[in-house]
Amino acid sequence: MIKKLLLFTALNVLLLNGYAQYCGNSGSFQCTASNLSLPWLTPPPDSLAPFVNGQPSTTVIQFKNFNTVFFGGSYYTVNSLRIDTVDNLPAGLCWASDKANNTYANQESGCLKINGVPCSATGQYKMRIKVSVDLGFGIAQVDADQAGLKYYIRLKNNGDADTQIDSNQTAANPFIPYGGVCAALPLNAYLGTDQTVCSGSIATLNPTISGGQAPFTYAWGATANSLSCVNCANPTVTLTQNSTFTVTVTDANNATSTDVISYNVTGAGNNYQINAAGATTFCQNNSVLLGGTSASGFSYQWLLNNVNVTGANATSITAASSGNYVLVFSGNGCYATSNIITVNVLASPDASIIAQPASACEGDTIHLMAQTDTSVHLFIWLLNGVSTNDSALTTNALTNGIYTLIVRNSSSCYDTSSKNVFFKPLPQVTLSGNPDAICNNSGSFTLTGGSPAGGTYSGAGITGNSFNPTSAGAGTHVVTYTYTDTTYFCSNTATENILVNSCTVVEDLNEASLITLYPNPVNDLLTIESPLFDNSNLSVTVFDVTGKQQTINYKLQAGRVTLRTDVLSAGSYWIRVNANGKELSRKFVKVD
Repeated sequence: MIKKLLLFTALNVLLLNGYAQYCGNSGSFQCTASNLSLPWLTPPPDSLAPFVNGQPSTTVIQFKNFNTVFFGGSYYTVNSLRIDTVDNLPAGLCWASDKANNTYANQESGCLKINGVPCSATGQYKMRIKVSVDLGFGIAQVDADQAGLKYYIRLKNNGDADTQIDSNQTAANPFIPYGGVCAALPLNAYLGTDQTVCSGSIATLNPTISGGQAPFTYAWGATANSLSCVNCANPTVTLTQNSTFTVTVTDANNATSTDVISYNVTGAGNNYQINAAGATTFCQNNSVLLGGTSASGFSYQWLLNNVNVTGANATSITAASSGNYVLVFSGNGCYATSNIITVNVLASPDASIIAQPASACEGDTIHLMAQTDTSVHLFIWLLNGVSTNDSALTTNALTNGIYTLIVRNSSSCYDTSSKNVFFKPLPQVTLSGNPDAICNNSGSFTLTGGSPAGGTYSGAGITGNSFNPTSAGAGTHVVTYTYTDTTYFCSNTATENILVNSCTVVEDLNEASLITLYPNPVNDLLTIESPLFDNSNLSVTVFDVTGKQQTINYKLQAGRVTLRTDVLSAGSYWIRVNANGKELSRKFVKVD
């Protein structure tokens, strides 16, 4: 049978579909219920004395039936209410009502008796009471939890202190799930009360089985319309004429229970079939459109797993959750139910990307790692939509761009995650203006030309921003200027080469006699004479006192070199002559 979610307006509480544990015999005790002024319970739910493990206990609960329900957009009068089962009782406790077949007329008062010898874990058990409500046009099976028809049963060991009822589940007061069975549970099969349905309605027979010993087998019989199967648990039938169906349930101990339900078929036949517009098995975050044919004079309500889908009152629904979908038609003096369509939503992986480090400067590497569940067996990495050819858990980001991770799990469902990787730009750093060459005996000088200002110099012979050619020694030395910006804290460098020349002053008379300079001081033209000069192997280089080489023209003729010194500024200079493998150095002064 199709179960429905109902709102009992007298209590203004939502009733939910649930499971039940049957125990006891209906009508097995006498109870004259009080004329309750309200549809409520007595004693109050929090006033039941605690049950003690191993000790016989009995308590009686009185209640008054409901009178009105809200269903399918309308209010309906309750014709009768049947208590089908009560579950979440501690093992060893059973229940019974004071009415034959546990059925009460509209607003009729009644009683429940809880008795037995409990033998379960101590704690708090929330009773759940399952009822069948006759709306006048059909039967709705509901769970009356939170509708007032409930109790909290406290179970303790002998000698334990009494605990207070706490209707809110907390760590200190958890609701203990039902975990036991009564000492003697008779097998009972129940198909519900007879119903009146529209011609063409599709019914799924759903017997409620309580007691007995699983597994169960089923044997069905039918008059008029035929069932889809005769040995299954839940056959279906398209109802076009008055029909009666009988089920015989047999348990593992060969105990049997039989129940019968009749359908009164009325109204003109309509198409109550529903269909899916696509695949009903798909990955998470997808959906399928389910729809039926509209029928004049009917209102509609979709059910998912026998529970009303809020706001789903059209002939179609977009199904995005797993479960059994049914469309209920109400109107024209009857109601009808469609066939069931089962939707299976496959779990999709949940992928994300972790960047280590979270940020970096140009030229560095950011390691990207997939963060996902263990069901994933395929990884694809993209950079700006183009494959990086990486198919592992990690990839290395070297350039700016959008890195996308695609993963697939064992159900062939995908998920994607993207991360925008930005490498912080390096500062523009330059270094220039220091001497290209300098004598080793010129003394220390201050390095300049590093830009932006505020950086540091490093290299051989450098202390702070001072270069000492003597400490550096002869040869070519790299001066490095490093600057770190204050925006991104990224560093960059620039370099410049300085050649340190050996400029030893020749004081030996024999060496000095090999070269003559005149005039000294000089104005425009300097003459150098030496017996070593010839036209085949001669070089002349001029340096200022900082060691910086000067650009100057010279001419060799008949063992004599002449230099145009008018291009020099006034000051002291060194001249170095290499002639026939011998190096000679002399100092001269330029005047204006």
